[in-house]
Amino acid sequence: MIDFTKWIKSILKIEDTSFDLKKELSEGILFAKLINYLQNDLINLTSFTDNHLENIQRCIDIAYQRLNIPKLIKAEFVEKNTVDDYCLYFYLTFFIMKENVFDDNEVMETIAQGIRERNAQLKMTLKNRIGNSLRRMLDCSKSVRIVWPNLDDPSVPEEAKNLGMMSNELEEMLSQFEQVSLTEDESNIIDLNKDPVMIDLKHWEESVNKKNKEIKMMEKELKIQKRNTLPNSQTPRLDEKERMKENRRTISPRMMGLGTELKQNKAC
Repeated sequence: MIDFTKWIKSILKIEDTSFDLKKELSEGILFAKLINYLQNDLINLTSFTDNHLENIQRCIDIAYQRLNIPKLIKAEFVEKNTVDDYCLYFYLTFFIMKENVFDDNEVMETIAQGIRERNAQLKMTLKNRIGNSLRRMLDCSKSVRIVWPNLDDPSVPEEAKNLGMMSNELEEMLSQFEQVSLTEDESNIIDLNKDPVMIDLKHWEESVNKKNKEIKMMEKELKIQKRNTLPNSQTPRLDEKERMKENRRTISPRMMGLGTELKQNKAC
Protein backbone atom coordinates (compact mmCIF):
# COMPACT_ATOMS: atom_id res chain seq x y z
CA MET A 1 0.00 0.00 0.00
CA ILE A 2 2.99 2.31 0.40
CA ASP A 3 3.22 2.98 -3.32
CA PHE A 4 -0.41 4.01 -3.69
CA THR A 5 -0.05 6.14 -0.59
CA LYS A 6 2.84 7.97 -2.20
CA TRP A 7 0.89 8.51 -5.42
CA ILE A 8 -2.27 9.75 -3.68
CA LYS A 9 -0.35 12.06 -1.34
CA SER A 10 1.44 13.49 -4.36
CA ILE A 11 -1.61 14.21 -6.53
CA LEU A 12 -3.76 15.51 -3.65
CA LYS A 13 -0.94 17.54 -2.08
CA ILE A 14 -1.14 15.75 1.28
CA GLU A 15 1.82 16.42 3.59
CA ASP A 16 0.62 14.63 6.72
CA THR A 17 3.36 12.13 7.65
CA SER A 18 0.90 10.02 9.65
CA PHE A 19 -1.36 9.58 6.63
CA ASP A 20 -3.03 6.13 6.62
CA LEU A 21 -4.59 5.32 3.26
CA LYS A 22 -7.08 2.67 4.40
CA LYS A 23 -8.18 4.76 7.36
CA GLU A 24 -8.68 7.86 5.21
CA LEU A 25 -10.63 5.89 2.62
CA SER A 26 -12.91 4.53 5.36
CA GLU A 27 -14.33 8.01 5.92
CA GLY A 28 -15.22 8.60 2.26
CA ILE A 29 -13.82 12.12 1.88
CA LEU A 30 -10.49 10.99 0.44
CA PHE A 31 -12.35 8.72 -1.95
CA ALA A 32 -14.33 11.67 -3.26
CA LYS A 33 -11.23 13.85 -3.61
CA LEU A 34 -9.51 11.13 -5.62
CA ILE A 35 -12.49 10.88 -7.98
CA ASN A 36 -12.69 14.66 -8.35
CA TYR A 37 -8.98 14.74 -9.17
CA LEU A 38 -9.59 12.46 -12.13
CA GLN A 39 -12.67 14.40 -13.25
CA ASN A 40 -13.48 17.77 -11.77
CA ASP A 41 -16.57 18.22 -9.60
CA LEU A 42 -18.02 14.75 -10.03
CA ILE A 43 -18.83 14.69 -6.32
CA ASN A 44 -19.99 17.62 -4.21
CA LEU A 45 -18.19 17.17 -0.90
CA THR A 46 -20.62 19.46 0.91
CA SER A 47 -23.39 16.94 0.25
CA PHE A 48 -21.62 14.26 2.29
CA THR A 49 -23.21 13.23 5.58
CA ASP A 50 -21.89 11.65 8.76
CA ASN A 51 -22.83 8.25 7.36
CA HIS A 52 -19.46 7.04 6.08
CA LEU A 53 -20.93 3.88 4.58
CA GLU A 54 -23.33 5.83 2.37
CA ASN A 55 -20.57 8.24 1.35
CA ILE A 56 -18.26 5.39 0.32
CA GLN A 57 -21.00 3.56 -1.57
CA ARG A 58 -21.79 6.76 -3.42
CA CYS A 59 -18.13 7.12 -4.43
CA ILE A 60 -17.96 3.52 -5.65
CA ASP A 61 -21.15 4.00 -7.68
CA ILE A 62 -20.01 7.26 -9.26
CA ALA A 63 -16.57 5.84 -10.07
CA TYR A 64 -18.33 2.99 -11.85
CA GLN A 65 -20.91 5.11 -13.67
CA ARG A 66 -18.72 8.04 -14.70
CA LEU A 67 -15.18 6.64 -14.82
CA ASN A 68 -15.89 3.03 -15.82
CA ILE A 69 -14.07 1.72 -12.76
CA PRO A 70 -15.45 -1.72 -11.83
CA LYS A 71 -16.91 -2.35 -8.39
CA LEU A 72 -14.19 -4.60 -7.02
CA ILE A 73 -14.57 -3.64 -3.37
CA LYS A 74 -17.50 -3.47 -0.96
CA ALA A 75 -18.33 -0.26 0.86
CA GLU A 76 -18.86 -1.99 4.21
CA PHE A 77 -15.35 -3.46 4.17
CA VAL A 78 -13.82 -0.09 3.30
CA GLU A 79 -15.85 1.64 6.01
CA LYS A 80 -14.77 -0.91 8.63
CA ASN A 81 -11.15 -0.68 7.44
CA THR A 82 -11.14 -4.43 6.77
CA VAL A 83 -10.88 -4.36 2.98
CA ASP A 84 -8.38 -6.87 1.62
CA ASP A 85 -5.09 -5.23 0.66
CA TYR A 86 -4.88 -7.02 -2.67
CA CYS A 87 -8.47 -6.10 -3.61
CA LEU A 88 -7.83 -2.46 -2.74
CA TYR A 89 -4.53 -2.53 -4.62
CA PHE A 90 -6.23 -3.94 -7.73
CA TYR A 91 -9.12 -1.48 -7.42
CA LEU A 92 -6.85 1.54 -7.16
CA THR A 93 -4.96 0.31 -10.21
CA PHE A 94 -8.00 1.32 -12.27
CA PHE A 95 -7.68 4.84 -10.89
CA ILE A 96 -4.07 4.90 -12.04
CA MET A 97 -5.26 3.84 -15.49
CA LYS A 98 -7.01 7.20 -15.69
CA GLU A 99 -3.80 9.00 -14.78
CA ASN A 100 -1.33 9.93 -17.49
CA VAL A 101 1.57 11.18 -15.37
CA PHE A 102 3.75 8.88 -13.29
CA ASP A 103 6.61 9.65 -10.97
CA ASP A 104 9.78 7.59 -10.77
CA ASN A 105 8.23 5.00 -8.49
CA GLU A 106 9.30 1.59 -9.79
CA VAL A 107 6.14 -0.28 -8.81
CA MET A 108 3.87 2.32 -10.39
CA GLU A 109 5.86 2.25 -13.59
CA THR A 110 5.59 -1.55 -13.65
CA ILE A 111 1.81 -1.30 -13.29
CA ALA A 112 1.67 1.33 -16.01
CA GLN A 113 3.80 -0.76 -18.35
CA GLY A 114 1.57 -3.77 -17.84
CA ILE A 115 -1.48 -1.68 -18.69
CA ARG A 116 0.21 -0.30 -21.80
CA GLU A 117 1.06 -3.80 -22.99
CA ARG A 118 -2.52 -4.93 -22.44
CA ASN A 119 -3.84 -1.91 -24.33
CA ALA A 120 -1.44 -2.58 -27.20
CA GLN A 121 -2.80 -6.12 -27.45
CA LEU A 122 -6.39 -4.85 -27.44
CA LYS A 123 -5.61 -2.41 -30.25
CA MET A 124 -3.90 -5.12 -32.30
CA THR A 125 -6.88 -7.46 -31.84
CA LEU A 126 -9.31 -4.75 -32.90
CA LYS A 127 -7.25 -3.83 -35.95
CA ASN A 128 -7.04 -7.47 -37.05
CA ARG A 129 -10.80 -7.87 -36.68
CA ILE A 130 -11.54 -4.76 -38.74
CA GLY A 131 -9.01 -5.77 -41.40
CA ASN A 132 -10.52 -9.25 -41.69
CA SER A 133 -14.00 -7.75 -42.13
CA LEU A 134 -12.77 -5.48 -44.91
CA ARG A 135 -11.06 -8.36 -46.71
CA ARG A 136 -14.16 -10.52 -46.48
CA MET A 137 -16.31 -7.75 -47.95
CA LEU A 138 -13.80 -7.19 -50.74
CA ASP A 139 -13.76 -10.92 -51.57
CA CYS A 140 -17.54 -10.89 -51.67
CA SER A 141 -17.58 -7.96 -54.09
CA LYS A 142 -15.00 -9.60 -56.35
CA SER A 143 -16.96 -12.87 -56.34
CA VAL A 144 -19.99 -11.02 -57.69
CA ARG A 145 -17.93 -9.68 -60.58
CA ILE A 146 -16.87 -13.23 -61.41
CA VAL A 147 -20.48 -14.42 -61.56
CA TRP A 148 -21.62 -11.31 -63.45
CA PRO A 149 -18.58 -10.03 -65.41
CA ASN A 150 -20.68 -7.47 -67.29
CA LEU A 151 -22.45 -5.38 -64.68
CA ASP A 152 -24.02 -3.26 -67.43
CA ASP A 153 -26.09 -6.23 -68.59
CA PRO A 154 -29.79 -5.44 -67.91
CA SER A 155 -30.34 -8.98 -66.64
CA VAL A 156 -27.91 -8.47 -63.74
CA PRO A 157 -29.80 -7.94 -60.44
CA GLU A 158 -29.56 -4.45 -59.02
CA GLU A 159 -28.04 -5.77 -55.78
CA ALA A 160 -25.31 -7.56 -57.74
CA LYS A 161 -24.50 -4.36 -59.62
CA ASN A 162 -24.22 -2.35 -56.41
CA LEU A 163 -22.16 -5.03 -54.69
CA GLY A 164 -19.85 -5.50 -57.66
CA MET A 165 -19.23 -1.79 -58.02
CA MET A 166 -18.05 -1.61 -54.39
CA SER A 167 -14.75 -3.30 -55.24
CA ASN A 168 -12.81 -0.11 -55.88
CA GLU A 169 -14.25 1.59 -52.80
CA LEU A 170 -13.42 -1.38 -50.58
CA GLU A 171 -9.90 -1.67 -51.98
CA GLU A 172 -9.33 1.99 -51.19
CA MET A 173 -10.72 1.56 -47.67
CA LEU A 174 -8.48 -1.43 -47.04
CA SER A 175 -5.44 0.40 -48.37
CA GLN A 176 -6.08 3.37 -46.07
CA PHE A 177 -6.84 1.16 -43.09
CA GLU A 178 -3.61 -0.80 -43.45
CA GLN A 179 -1.74 2.48 -42.99
CA VAL A 180 -3.15 2.90 -39.47
CA SER A 181 -0.16 2.69 -37.15
CA LEU A 182 -0.36 1.05 -33.74
CA THR A 183 2.87 2.67 -32.59
CA GLU A 184 2.50 3.93 -29.05
CA ASP A 185 2.42 7.70 -28.93
CA GLU A 186 5.02 9.67 -27.01
CA SER A 187 2.58 10.85 -24.35
CA ASN A 188 2.24 7.29 -23.02
CA ILE A 189 -1.51 7.61 -22.59
CA ILE A 190 -2.75 4.45 -20.92
CA ASP A 191 -6.45 5.28 -20.74
CA LEU A 192 -7.90 3.72 -23.89
CA ASN A 193 -10.74 6.23 -23.90
CA LYS A 194 -8.14 8.94 -24.51
CA ASP A 195 -5.83 6.94 -26.77
CA PRO A 196 -5.89 8.57 -30.24
CA VAL A 197 -5.06 5.26 -31.94
CA MET A 198 -7.97 3.48 -30.24
CA ILE A 199 -10.29 6.39 -31.04
CA ASP A 200 -9.26 6.13 -34.69
CA LEU A 201 -9.81 2.37 -34.68
CA LYS A 202 -13.27 2.81 -33.16
CA HIS A 203 -14.20 5.20 -35.96
CA TRP A 204 -12.97 2.67 -38.50
CA GLU A 205 -14.94 -0.09 -36.79
CA GLU A 206 -18.11 1.96 -36.96
CA SER A 207 -17.65 2.69 -40.69
CA VAL A 208 -16.76 -0.91 -41.54
CA ASN A 209 -19.70 -2.32 -39.57
CA LYS A 210 -22.05 0.01 -41.41
CA LYS A 211 -20.67 -1.07 -44.78
CA ASN A 212 -20.75 -4.73 -43.74
CA LYS A 213 -24.42 -4.41 -42.84
CA GLU A 214 -25.21 -3.03 -46.31
CA ILE A 215 -23.36 -5.88 -48.00
CA LYS A 216 -25.08 -8.55 -45.92
CA MET A 217 -28.47 -7.15 -46.89
CA MET A 218 -27.47 -7.32 -50.57
CA GLU A 219 -26.21 -10.88 -50.16
CA LYS A 220 -29.46 -11.89 -48.51
CA GLU A 221 -31.53 -10.37 -51.31
CA LEU A 222 -29.42 -12.10 -53.97
CA LYS A 223 -29.94 -15.47 -52.27
CA ILE A 224 -33.69 -14.91 -52.23
CA GLN A 225 -33.70 -14.01 -55.91
CA LYS A 226 -31.59 -17.06 -56.72
CA ARG A 227 -34.07 -19.37 -55.00
CA ASN A 228 -36.99 -17.73 -56.79
CA THR A 229 -35.38 -18.15 -60.22
CA LEU A 230 -34.57 -21.87 -59.92
CA PRO A 231 -35.87 -23.93 -62.90
CA ASN A 232 -39.23 -25.59 -62.32
CA SER A 233 -37.62 -29.00 -62.71
CA GLN A 234 -35.64 -28.39 -59.52
CA THR A 235 -38.77 -27.67 -57.50
CA PRO A 236 -41.57 -30.27 -57.15
CA ARG A 237 -44.82 -29.06 -58.64
CA LEU A 238 -47.80 -28.58 -56.41
CA ASP A 239 -49.73 -31.51 -57.90
CA GLU A 240 -46.69 -33.75 -57.48
CA LYS A 241 -46.46 -32.79 -53.82
CA GLU A 242 -50.13 -33.57 -53.32
CA ARG A 243 -49.72 -36.93 -55.07
CA MET A 244 -46.79 -37.79 -52.79
CA LYS A 245 -48.90 -36.95 -49.73
CA GLU A 246 -51.74 -39.12 -51.03
CA ASN A 247 -49.36 -42.02 -51.59
CA ARG A 248 -48.14 -41.75 -48.02
CA ARG A 249 -51.70 -41.80 -46.73
CA THR A 250 -52.58 -44.91 -48.75
CA ILE A 251 -49.34 -46.77 -48.16
CA SER A 252 -49.16 -46.25 -44.42
CA PRO A 253 -52.33 -48.21 -43.49
CA ARG A 254 -51.31 -51.05 -45.82
CA MET A 255 -47.87 -51.25 -44.24
CA MET A 256 -49.42 -51.13 -40.79
CA GLY A 257 -51.66 -54.08 -41.69
CA LEU A 258 -48.71 -56.01 -43.02
CA GLY A 259 -46.84 -55.36 -39.81
CA THR A 260 -49.77 -56.71 -37.79
CA GLU A 261 -49.86 -59.91 -39.86
CA LEU A 262 -46.14 -60.46 -39.34
CA LYS A 263 -46.54 -60.14 -35.58
CA GLN A 264 -49.41 -62.63 -35.57
CA ASN A 265 -47.38 -65.14 -37.61
CA LYS A 266 -44.49 -64.86 -35.17
CA ALA A 267 -46.83 -65.45 -32.26
CA CYS A 268 -48.02 -68.68 -33.87
